This record gives sequence, structure tokens and C-alpha cells, in this order.
Amino acid sequence: MANFNKVFLMGNLTRDPESRQLPSGSTVCNFGMAINRNITLASGEQREDTCYVDLAAFGRSGEVIQQYCRKGSPLFVEGRLRFEQWDDQESGKKRSRLSVVVERQQLLGGSPAQQGGYGGQQQQGGYGGQQQQGGYGTQQQGAYARPAAARPQAAYGQAQPAPPAYGQAPPVYGQQPSASAAPPVYSPPAGNMPAFQPLPEQPGNAPAQDAGQSQVEGGDSVVDDLPF
Repeated sequence: MANFNKVFLMGNLTRDPESRQLPSGSTVCNFGMAINRNITLASGEQREDTCYVDLAAFGRSGEVIQQYCRKGSPLFVEGRLRFEQWDDQESGKKRSRLSVVVERQQLLGGSPAQQGGYGGQQQQGGYGGQQQQGGYGTQQQGAYARPAAARPQAAYGQAQPAPPAYGQAPPVYGQQPSASAAPPVYSPPAGNMPAFQPLPEQPGNAPAQDAGQSQVEGGDSVVDDLPF
């Protein structure tokens, strides 16, 4: 005969856990959970279906749930189904129900007081940690940084210092810029300039003739008569 009894549930507590001592000396923690499921009706309407389950946790599991869980806390449990019967003292009739015995549990997000869901301040950290997570714009503990000093602004009407010229070092903060500072003068690079060298004479060119002389046919030179 094949048998398998395993339950996985994830939801929120419907009430605060309640612990009591059993005659055997062990401790049992009783609580309830609500598991929501969205369904779509034939008309297309969306509706939320809620299943309420009673659970019991024994030993260390019950101690953890009692210490860290409250009404509204999210919780994931793994367990098994249990069928219970008892006699109702008021009506004298037999009553029965199905409940879940918790074998493992996983805390999801801490207690409502740590999440800020029931008027408590939001905290981060597991199982009673000291680190707090503040809201927007707040600083975490241990990460305080001194604010940077504000840069002094020039008064209205005062001249702003001119930017430094190319090649000059920027002025030191807090010193007044010199009004008579002249722009840097360009200086040629060090070294001697090459000496001028005449062009070499081209072969076949005749030497230049003196002024006042003219070449005549036959190779004779005639001196012009110049008036004195």
C-alpha cells in the first residue's frame, strides 16, 4: 500500500502563536495561517479565495515560531496532515478537523514589528540584529560621512577671476589673482640657426658683365661715352 502525506504552505499568520505545555513535558505552539489564491469566475471576474489552516509546531520549531512570528507574519512551512477528533463539552457532540503538524519552517521577512506593518519601525537584520534600515535620505549606522564644506560664493558685483592662460599653473585656492600678470611670451626653442649658404653656380652660365659695357658682334667691347 502506497502512502504519502506531505504539505507545503506559504501564507500569513491569522493570529499570534500560542504555546502550552503538554503532560509529556514537551511544548506545542498552535497558530493559524491564511493562504490566498486568485481565481477567475466563469463571468471573467477576478476573485481572491482564502484558505484558513490550523497548524501545530512542537519542540524547537514551536519555540522559533513563538519568538519571531506575530499576526500577519509571512511564513513557509513543510509538514503533514493530521486528523483530530474530540468531544465538545458544550454540545456533547464529537467534533473533528484537519490540521497540519509543522516539520520544518522558514521565516520570510521577519516579524510585523520589524517590517513596520503594525506601527513598528522597519528594521533589517535577522533574529534581533542591531542594524536598522532608515527611510529615504537617512544614513545607516556606521556609514556616517562628514558633509563636504560649501565652496564660498563670490558676492554680487565682484569680478570673477579670469581663467589661467595656456601653460600657466592654476591659481591656488584662497589667493587673489594678480592683475598685472602678463601673458607668457613665446620663445623659440634653444639651438643655433643654420648659417646661410649660397647656391652653387650652374655650369654653362656666363659670368655677369660689368655695367656700362655691351657685347658687340666680333667679341670687341665698346665703352659707351658717358657725359661728365
